[in-house]
Amino acid sequence: MVAGYRRARGPRIAHTGQSPARNEKRVTRHYSLLPNSLSPLRTFAFVSTESPRQQKFARLLVRELADLFLRDVPHLLPPGGMVSVQMVRMSPDLGQARVYLSTLLAPDPQALLALITENKSVIRKHLGERIRRQARVVPDLHFFLDDTGAYAAHIEGLLNSLDIKPEDPKD
Repeated sequence: MVAGYRRARGPRIAHTGQSPARNEKRVTRHYSLLPNSLSPLRTFAFVSTESPRQQKFARLLVRELADLFLRDVPHLLPPGGMVSVQMVRMSPDLGQARVYLSTLLAPDPQALLALITENKSVIRKHLGERIRRQARVVPDLHFFLDDTGAYAAHIEGLLNSLDIKPEDPKD
């Protein structure tokens, strides 16, 4: 065990994937990444939040929604405005999709998001026509603005505004 770090409660059992009769169990231990004095958590999970099936379906939706906004429903966008699909997060049952959009050259991104949300049934219908061979159920779409670009610009501005004096080479 790493000094100053706490071991998780109890062992975690991982199955090897063989038949239950020959299934040998491996015991793995998980450690918290924070020191004991700072960690409110008992364990730190090193697992992705989405299954491979969710990730695969999310990639399909990113491709199809991007193409859909470009070709099938451009009438929903203001003249000269563009929408980019940044990321899609799927629910475990693949019934709900959180779609993160970024807007380019849109005068009012919130109004554009409201317009897209208002017409999400039309978008879902067009999406269903595109993915009918790959999916049993077309997920319910929830649209959000992706503000990572604005956040990155804000952090960059904060870092540029810092007045850090260079180190003295004599020290």
